[in-house]
Amino acid sequence: MVGRGLGAAPDVSNAQLVDQLDRLDGVVNGKTEMVDVVEGLRSLGLRADHRTGAELAWLRESLARGSLAVVLGDAYRLPQAAPTTNSAGHFVTIAGLSKGGGFVVHDPWSEPGFSRIYTLTDAQLRRFIDGRLDGGIAIAERRPPDSRQIQVRLGDTREPR
Repeated sequence: MVGRGLGAAPDVSNAQLVDQLDRLDGVVNGKTEMVDVVEGLRSLGLRADHRTGAELAWLRESLARGSLAVVLGDAYRLPQAAPTTNSAGHFVTIAGLSKGGGFVVHDPWSEPGFSRIYTLTDAQLRRFIDGRLDGGIAIAERRPPDSRQIQVRLGDTREPR
């Protein structure tokens, strides 16, 4: 979702992206960790970084610059999940901030009765992320063009200094 949202891999299906992500580390095991997500975003030509934990100030600053985020947390700590003692890693995309300041979530979880797009408060997002020891945030943004591309676009053909 994030790669496509930032204009990378527009002709690749979600299933193909997940398969590509699974193969990046050379082991096809169906397991995805945050480091795999970051490498996957970079393989699409995006600038990406991540932090463990609920670094919400960093997330807000990044969203304000036009970045998108992938967040790993506990699926059973989302507001729509039934109360349980179970735990399951789950990735969602944070696409921006609502007018009220909440985090706009795009969620691939598609059980009946679950909305795929919803808003989380700071406390709800923190609870989701902190529900996993490996919970955290990956930020992705487009890479800026290099100086040579900028000069050519402006009609200057001299080599960059």
